Amino acid sequence: MDLKVKYGMRVNILRKIITRATAAALAVFIFALSLIFVGCSSYIRYPVRFFIVGKETENSYQSEQLTQNYILYGGAGYLLNCQDKNLAVAACYLNKGEALDFAALYNSIGVEADVITAERVHFPLTTYYSQNNSRLFEKNISNLYLAARQLVSCSAALQSSFGADVRGGLKEVYSLLTEMVSENAANCFTSPLSRLISLCGDLCFSAVVLPREIKYVQAAVVDVILNITLC
Repeated sequence: MDLKVKYGMRVNILRKIITRATAAALAVFIFALSLIFVGCSSYIRYPVRFFIVGKETENSYQSEQLTQNYILYGGAGYLLNCQDKNLAVAACYLNKGEALDFAALYNSIGVEADVITAERVHFPLTTYYSQNNSRLFEKNISNLYLAARQLVSCSAALQSSFGADVRGGLKEVYSLLTEMVSENAANCFTSPLSRLISLCGDLCFSAVVLPREIKYVQAAVVDVILNITLC
């Protein structure tokens, strides 16, 4: 084999090596770039803040005592895990002043109640599925927040004037929740929605609606917003 042929073969081999190395480097670059973009959109930013009237509890006995006392004096009596704390909840508010006023009522009769600020800003998208459904999940969070606001209004109206007609507002919440079902047939919102719809349905169609019952449903909605894992 003459020198020209050998040289040509070596050049061809070198070209193949360079081409493969370039392709591999490009693949690594694209993969790294995709990780950056996925990382940038790996959560939903939807700031929410609630002012919870209640008390952190240390054991089941204390939780039972507090929830019963809250129920006795018109509170939700809901048990909520929030920021690694177990809370007995009397009510949830969007306005701190209203929360302070309600807590003061309990403290004035010897029932312990604090105002605990619960916030959530980022909702991590923990799976590929959740990343693909981020718009739907953001819409779900927004709808649940609207439901919480409406329930606060209903509770306040009934609290200020017992016998006030709040069924219209409750049915709006019920309709909002049921409309979400078709889009969330098999995901992380399916089970929470089913429970909320059941609770809200009982309110809408009961003979008498009590403020504490609305507060309970509202606390359940807040529970989902604060603790939902998007997967």
